[in-house]
Amino acid sequence: MATVGNKKTTKATSTKAATVKKTATTAKAKTTPVKKVEKVEEKEPTISAKDVTSAVASGVAAGVEAAMEKTHKQSNDSDLITCRSVTFGKLIVSGKSFDDVYIFYNYGDTCEISVKDLKTLRSTRSRFLFDPMFMIEDEEFLEQPEWSRLKKLYDELTYKDAVEILNLPNDRFEKALGNLPDGFIKAIQSAISTGLTDGTFDSINKVRIFDRVCGTDLKCLIG
Repeated sequence: MATVGNKKTTKATSTKAATVKKTATTAKAKTTPVKKVEKVEEKEPTISAKDVTSAVASGVAAGVEAAMEKTHKQSNDSDLITCRSVTFGKLIVSGKSFDDVYIFYNYGDTCEISVKDLKTLRSTRSRFLFDPMFMIEDEEFLEQPEWSRLKKLYDELTYKDAVEILNLPNDRFEKALGNLPDGFIKAIQSAISTGLTDGTFDSINKVRIFDRVCGTDLKCLIG
């Protein structure tokens, strides 16, 4: 009976020891410190004055580069520029060093002329350009510094069309004649002469005004 009693005592002791160990482990787990999570503040990105200056400089440089590229493209000698005749009848534009011969078949016709040949006309102060007998239609091309004189000539023209001038009231027609380049005077003279010959121009007063201001004798064509 003693042996049996000892076994029971051992079992009870073991169970108690296990209970104590478990309790200790649980207590240890409960007392493990929890790490504090620090709150990280989000900072707004800042842009320095240096960054702004650099960005602006880059933008300006890109703009200048694009403008230079555009100007260079238009300045190629092989580029073709649209031009319009302001001469009545056929106008043939040619030169010794020209790549081609250019023909406008009537007033208002357009033709493409190479930059190289336009430069030749400019350097020789040709009447084709400066009377003018035809006009360059490409406004962006005329913005280039080397074409500033021709652009100024165009800007100073009150009227861009000889037909428009012919349709002015007589008093304004007379005033306009005193401020026109030679090419426009010749274009108007040609228009009046052709009109009188084929019977399509019937303003005798304008004929007299033109003869008086320009020193011509177109009235002799009146039948």
